[in-house]
Parts: sequence; structure tokens; C-alpha cells
Amino acid sequence: MARLKLALLVTAFVGLTALGVWYAAPSDDVLARFTSELTALPLGGVVLLVALGLACIATEMFRLMVFGRVLGTRIPARAAFDASLANDLFTWISPGGLLGEPAAIWFMTRRGVPAEVSLAISFGKFATSFALFMGLAAILFAAGFGPEVADWAVISIALTIGF
Repeated sequence: MARLKLALLVTAFVGLTALGVWYAAPSDDVLARFTSELTALPLGGVVLLVALGLACIATEMFRLMVFGRVLGTRIPARAAFDASLANDLFTWISPGGLLGEPAAIWFMTRRGVPAEVSLAISFGKFATSFALFMGLAAILFAAGFGPEVADWAVISIALTIGF
């Protein structure tokens, strides 16, 4: 029974993923333009793209390991790598990015990290990322970047964020 359930879940996952890729796949024109632009990049540009991608994964791994250390748990590099890739993949393919953090939690617990620590790490990583981007947005908005805002709305915004 357990194998049948697993087979059904895997089949549903593969089917829904294929359906999502088919739905979200760009048109042939967009793919042709993307391919021509990518092949027109100099070798240095391609190397830079690969290096930036690897740096993103390494940064996320480092964050997972640091949050684990703060909580008194050592996060193995393999667990951090698996959780980082799972988080990125499931964030990209799930609606609203809702499955990224649960996938990271699942992979960390599968690699021996206690479930409560995995949950705290994922929440902490999400909360600090959210605070960083909202803080940057507020700073940029206060510096005059962004859309025009009516005077009456500025008072509402200022009261909402506590100034």
C-alpha cells in the first residue's frame, strides 16, 4: 500500500510539474531570442552568469549553516546544499513560491537535522530575507525612488510603519 501511495504521489508530482512547465513555457519567438542573446554573450559573460548562480547557492547554504549554528545544531554541507536546491526549485515551480520552504525543511530533516530546528531555520531565513527586501524598499521609497504617492497617502503609510 505504501509503494502504491508513493507511486501515485510521484506520478501526480511529475504530471503536475509537466503541466506547469507546458503552461508557463515561453513561446518559440521568446526562446529563439533568448538563445541568440545567450550565444552572443562573450565567454566572460557566460562565466559570470555561472559564477553568480553558484554564488547564490553558496550564500543560501551559508545562511542555513549559520542559522543552524545559532540554534546550536551543526548543519552538514550536504544537507544545506540539498535544502538550498530544493528551496530554489520548489519556489520556482510552485504557485506563489509556497513549496520552497517546506521542501527545504523536508530535505534538512531527511539529512538528520531535527525537524524543529529545520522549521526554525527556514522561518528565520524567510523572515530575515523579507525584512531585508522590505527595508531596502522603504529606504528607496523614502529616497524618492518609486511611484508618485498622493500627500494623503504618505500620512497613512507613515502611521502604518510607525513613524
